[in-house]
Amino acid sequence: MNYKKNGAVLLALILTLMLIATVVTAPGLLQQSLRSAEEKGKEYHHSSCQVSAGCQLDYPDGSIKLVIKPYTMPVLQPLQVDVLVHGAKPEAVSLEFVGRDMPMGLMPYSLSPQQNSAGRWGNDQWRYQDTAMITFCPVDRNMVWLAKVVVEFDQLIRIMVFELENQ
Repeated sequence: MNYKKNGAVLLALILTLMLIATVVTAPGLLQQSLRSAEEKGKEYHHSSCQVSAGCQLDYPDGSIKLVIKPYTMPVLQPLQVDVLVHGAKPEAVSLEFVGRDMPMGLMPYSLSPQQNSAGRWGNDQWRYQDTAMITFCPVDRNMVWLAKVVVEFDQLIRIMVFELENQ
């Protein structure tokens, strides 16, 4: 009978110690994670592009190209989105469509890395892909859309905003 009582007390003591350890260490781990994201440098770029030709941004150690199909960008229809990164391999790539003159509150799409048999698409070229969609704007039938592409590298986040021209 004492074994059951002592076992319950021991279990409660172990659980209490685990809870205290979690409460003490969790804030430090969270703060370290937030600090590492804040420590990354950020570069912002903005340009216009013809969707039919693809949107490209060149920088000293590589380039980023956005391809949207179909290039006519029909509303409420699936769009095939590809981001090709030449240079360093990204940790993550996301895309968000934003109305230029009216925020539409759309969610960002996390693009998935695609690989060929070599693990990449040519010399230091990485491909990220997903299906996305733009919504119908009841206020402005000729909405000008921006594609906000965020490419996160080890020490840098590149944020490209492409003003999409599909006429």
